Amino acid sequence: MVEENTSPTKFNMAVATLMRLDVILKNCSYFASVGDLISWHESLLTLRRNIIPFIKETEIQQITKLTMEINFNRWLMRDKGKLKIIPSQIGRIWQLLDNLEVTMQKAMKEAGLLMPKSDDPRFALEQ
Repeated sequence: MVEENTSPTKFNMAVATLMRLDVILKNCSYFASVGDLISWHESLLTLRRNIIPFIKETEIQQITKLTMEINFNRWLMRDKGKLKIIPSQIGRIWQLLDNLEVTMQKAMKEAGLLMPKSDDPRFALEQ
């Protein structure tokens, strides 16, 4: 009978987590480049949820404050039954989303989530 090694491995989710963050960042970049502000915002919220466990409390507070500044309800209008962003607000929203993304990427860099501090990416999430 073969005995299974059931001890938890230290690096079992590191690569998967970094790959997930990579996909989310690619989505953010794509939605920003095509001007899909609502999808960009949703991707940034996803990114926020995924990096919270790895970043410092001060960074969490800063990101939360920036996230709260973005209130799409005040920038939406109905056009032929569909919700659309008020055209005069697009520049302001873009600026807020960009600032949020840059702030999160700085926090990710500090946490070693963008460029691993080790030569091996499996060790990037080790704390």
